[in-house]
Amino acid sequence: MHGRCQLPKGYLLVCVPYDAEFEDDEEVELAYSYNLPNIAVSIFQLLYACWTLYSSKGNQLDRWGYTSFGLTVVPYAFMSLVNLFGNAFCPSYDCMYMVNSPCLRALREQNVGSNFVDGEVGTVNQKTEEKCLGMLKDQFPSNPNGVSALTAIVVGSIPLAIIGAISKFERASSTLADRVWSLLWLTLPIIVGPAIYSMLGATECRPYINPRRGSRLDAWVIVSAGLLYSAPAIGRFVVVGQMIKSYGVCEVLS
Repeated sequence: MHGRCQLPKGYLLVCVPYDAEFEDDEEVELAYSYNLPNIAVSIFQLLYACWTLYSSKGNQLDRWGYTSFGLTVVPYAFMSLVNLFGNAFCPSYDCMYMVNSPCLRALREQNVGSNFVDGEVGTVNQKTEEKCLGMLKDQFPSNPNGVSALTAIVVGSIPLAIIGAISKFERASSTLADRVWSLLWLTLPIIVGPAIYSMLGATECRPYINPRRGSRLDAWVIVSAGLLYSAPAIGRFVVVGQMIKSYGVCEVLS
């Protein structure tokens, strides 16, 4: 964390929202950098996944339709593309920055000569401070709004749409187990991702920043959801292994 913070008992730091407003429309330049190694890795992953998808040979689609093991790379190719855009357009900050607020200003006025915080980079207005206090009182301060949840669902559905465009969702000769595990593996993250994210605020507990623990039930719900989500991944892994074994990996050289 940039600066120094020694707050008295009864005070704490709260993460400000992304749409925080500052007094006098202050504009502050903060130190940041772009993670070039992550960008390079994302490009490599994207190219390799696309090459794997392109080089898928034979009659996979005729035999297994949309459950074909060659289509397994589609979500990973899309993930690599998202990572590439994220690393290329979203800078990284080496530390968190503290900002001043009306509450901190009042605390300093009540304790003249005591400097509780050093290194602020701006001053949020009263409206933003009230919003922060409301988030602190909320049971799950990191709950995504409706637009964020809808965006996550739409973006998460793109790999499914790509697979549908390639295979036309033909089931071919795939078995019921192939289709069930494949669809669970493709669709469950679209729902589980936003749901787990909405509960992460209940487990947030760091010194000075939202120092409040959620109940043990909250943690168990998150762990249970993670275990539940791992089942389709394991099932898909087994199904793909059976397909590869049945398809064969050797070619006859004439």
